[in-house]
Order: sequence, then C-alpha cells, then structure tokens
Amino acid sequence: MANCLLMKISMNPPVVMYGCGEKELGQFVCTKEDGNFDQQSYLQAEDACNFLLEDSSGKIWIGGKNGLKSISEQGEVKEFYTYEYYFTHAIEVEGMIYFSTMESELLIYDMKRGIFEEVTPAFNDAMTHLFRLSSHELLVFFDSKGVWIYDISYGTFHQSGLNCEKEHLTSDVEIIYDKKKGVWFYSKSGRLWYCNGEDSRIRRINIDLNKDLAMMGTGQTALSIDAVLAGSDGLYWIVTYGFGLFCYNPVDETLVNYTNQPDPSSLASNYLLSITEDRLGNIWIGSEYAGIIRVVKSPEYVHVVHPEAGTIIGKTNNVRSIYEDSKENIWVGLKNGELYVYDSAMNLKKHIDWVINPYALVEDNQRRMWVGTKGYGIYLFDIENYNELAHLTHKKNKPESLCSDAVFHILKDNKNRIWVASFENGGIGLAQETKEGITFKNFITGKGNKSMIRYLYQDNKERIWGGTSDGLVRFNPGELIRNPDAYVFYNMDLTSPYSLSSNDIKTIYQDTNGDIWIGTAGGGLDKYIEAREGTSDQFLSFTIGEGMPDNYVLGILEHGDYLWLSSENGLSRFCKNDYS
Repeated sequence: MANCLLMKISMNPPVVMYGCGEKELGQFVCTKEDGNFDQQSYLQAEDACNFLLEDSSGKIWIGGKNGLKSISEQGEVKEFYTYEYYFTHAIEVEGMIYFSTMESELLIYDMKRGIFEEVTPAFNDAMTHLFRLSSHELLVFFDSKGVWIYDISYGTFHQSGLNCEKEHLTSDVEIIYDKKKGVWFYSKSGRLWYCNGEDSRIRRINIDLNKDLAMMGTGQTALSIDAVLAGSDGLYWIVTYGFGLFCYNPVDETLVNYTNQPDPSSLASNYLLSITEDRLGNIWIGSEYAGIIRVVKSPEYVHVVHPEAGTIIGKTNNVRSIYEDSKENIWVGLKNGELYVYDSAMNLKKHIDWVINPYALVEDNQRRMWVGTKGYGIYLFDIENYNELAHLTHKKNKPESLCSDAVFHILKDNKNRIWVASFENGGIGLAQETKEGITFKNFITGKGNKSMIRYLYQDNKERIWGGTSDGLVRFNPGELIRNPDAYVFYNMDLTSPYSLSSNDIKTIYQDTNGDIWIGTAGGGLDKYIEAREGTSDQFLSFTIGEGMPDNYVLGILEHGDYLWLSSENGLSRFCKNDYS
C-alpha cells in the first residue's frame, strides 16, 4: 500500500487502523480472539486519508481531502466539514485538538465541550503540519509562508524567527517525528531544525553539504533524511541517504557525522534507510549496499586505547596480557609481540617495540616487572624507569637455568616467591636469588604433556594448582621444595563421572566460599569437591549438556553469587548456588 498510515489503537479488542493515499481506501480492521480479521471501510478512495489520530479519550480521528471523521470506542462514526475543508494534520494539546487545513483555517476542537472553533491567520496559505512547541504554543507549517507560531493563550499567529529562512521552509521541507515527540524538519539544501516540544526553542543544526560532498565524493546533491531515532542514552541518531549517519547531542548541541572511510571500523555505507534500538541499547541500521550495520557504542566510563594506532585489524591490537603495577602503571602485552606501558590515565610511558611475545606479567617485591614470553624466556624491567634489568633464558646442560623459554604464566605466592609455568621442555621453575644472579629450581620436568603447564593459582590454603595439557597438578610449595615428588595429579577418567571433564586445563579460580573452579578446553567448567571421611577428591562438571553455552572456559571471575566465564563464544554468567 503506497503512502500508508498505520496505527494500533488501544481498544478492547485491540484494533489496527490504516489509511492510504488518494487511490486506496482507509480502513478500520479489528483483530478477533480467533486470529481472524473483520474489515470495515470508513473512507472512500477519493477521500485521501492524510492522518490518523487517537486522542486521550480513545476516539479516533481521520482527516483527508473531503473532510473529517471521528470514531468512538463503541464504533459510532461522526462526520465534520464534509467537502468543506481539506484536512492535513492534527495534534492534541491540553484537552484541545488542533486541525490544519489546506484552506488556511486552523480548527480547534474542545474535547470537554464537544465544539469546534475556527481561527483564520492574516494571510491565505495552505497549512501542512502542526507541532507542539510548548504547552501554550504551536508550530504551524505553511506551504509558502514558512513556519509560524500560534499562541494558544491569545489565539494569535506571529512569526517564528525562521521566516528569514522561509525560502528553505516552503514546498521542499520534510518533517520527521521522533518517539520522544520531538519534531525534525529540514530542507534539501541542508538546513535542519529540531524542537523538543517542551521549551519553546527551535534549534538550528548546521550541515555543510558542500564540505560533506567533498569529503565523501558522492554524487548526492540534496539532503535526504530517512529516519531519526531518539536513543535511550539521550542522543539522537539521524539516518541519511548519501550523507551517512549523524549523532546529535541535545545537551551540548553538538553534531557528529559518521561516514564510510578506508578504516574498516567506519560506517559500511553512506546510503542508510532505517534505524532502530534494541532493548539492550544497541543501535541497528539498515543500509543500501551494505546490509545491516550495528553501531558499537562505548560507555562514558570506558576508554578505548589502540596501542597500534595505525591499524585496528589483524593481531596488532590483540591484547594477550595486562597488569597493573604498584605505581598504577598499566603494562600491556600484544599478540604482535610488543609491550606497552601506560600511566593510570592511559598516557603512553614506554613502548618496547622489539618482538618479545609477552604472555605473562607480574611484579615482585623488589619492584621489578617479570615479563614471561613465548620463545624468549623472561625479561625483567625496572618499574621506575622501564629499563631492562635482566634477560633469563633456558641454557642447555645448565639445570639451574630456566627450564623452557616458552613461559605461559608467572605466579608470585604468599611468601613473595616467583614460580614460572612453561611449555616445550616444560615444567615449573622456582626463581632463586644468588650471587651469580637469578637461577631456577625446576620441578615436574620431562613428563610429556604433564610438564606443559600454562596456568598457576594459589588458594587460601597456600596450595598451588597448575593447569597442564594433561590434567591438573596440586602441591604445597614448602613440601615441593623439600621433596620434588610431593605433588598430586588429577586426570580425566572416562569410567568415573566424578573425574576431571578434560585434561586440557585453561584456568583455575577460587571463589569467596573457598570453592575451586577449573576452566577446561572441551570439558566445560569443573568444580573441585575436596575429600571428606570415606570419600575421595571429586569434580562436578558443567558442559553444554548441563546448559553451558560453551565447553571452552578461558577465564573465570566472581561477582556476588555468580561466576563470569569467558570463552571462545563470548561471555556467560554462571550461578554458583543453583548451577544455572
């Protein structure tokens, strides 16, 4: 149906009303409980429905070329000014309904008294639209005289202050209403105005089409706004065809234009057709040529930093490790192998631009930053001046050296000892300060996948847990130092429902209740149940079969009664109390 007006009416049973242009009927359609529709016509084809209005009493008003009709909640139809006026628009303000006409008459209906009053301006010009400027003022759009203000209290018309620009507010003006009852009107030359309907202000928003045309290199010569969205965050999003997306902030009255650029994170198309907001506040845009576009908005409290500012794609800005030192500096290790140091305001302090592949970061009690790398051993940096203090590597035939240069995790325990988890040759190394420098006492080496250790965690009983590629290892640090075999391994046992669900351990976490949780690759989330009298250590497993969104759990963090779990498929929340 071309030029169709559609409205859902709050009647019982609910109804839908639609009115169409000059070649189609306006109709009233009632939905029934059985899902069928009854159809009744209230306008003839020649009536040309221009507007539908449901007033605060539930009455429906239909205006068109050949007059005005009202339909009560009971279905009673009344006709007014048949073949006398061509009705163009209607609004309700404070118990009065105002109707504009092509004959330059403003008709006012008193809802309480049930009578009409006619108001004639000092000039003869067709009225096209009405809008509430405030509780006592209306904006009245005329076909050739521009925009005037009707003073409700005095019943008089006066100029709006926009008449000096009336050449832009005549036949080519377009009007859009947002869901907050604001009105936007614009001309094809790029003039845009906004009124919120409350404070009597008409805000002019300047769009420099010449500048935008030069910037985008499009063939578009006239402004075309397809929709305006009043966002839940107070911002207004303006969708255009050819000029991209505009965002208007009514607080500081600033306008930002987003257009298609070589940057792949920019707007995918300048030719936009529609816009909506979902219940989570995400903005979705329908475009020509580029499909659906989602606007990614960062909250005000989020500061996005791209260390490699020249590009945002690939692995250059993938953050693999992050750590805050005792001076509140932020150390950031990137997947491209480089290391950045920022102060608390995220100002860059140091860039280590040679490839070291930082995987693990921890500060010791001597204010040194230990940087564990994949393939380059461990670098030590002074957190005061960021100078390199030492470079520790694996050396063949030197058992006191680092057991592997592939360092995946570093733990400072409750006695300030440094423990290093590594892959390849593998094992766990305990750092020791000697006169010759830093050496290592290595444990659990040469045991295949059991020696490939990617994560270490110390619980509130001082036990250290290690996640390996072949199960979970646990030891008491003091006992292991005295006896290198003083550790216990847990593995997946397919014959037992209470074993680990996977031997590939990604992360370990202890919550405020003292429970140990294990994130696995392929086995979901495990909860450690410590042995009691007559029982052995057990594990409860939670996988996709129990409602988990993913069987790969890469990170765990507690908040209240919930664990937040990161995975390859995003973020999920797990209730510790009912396991949901």
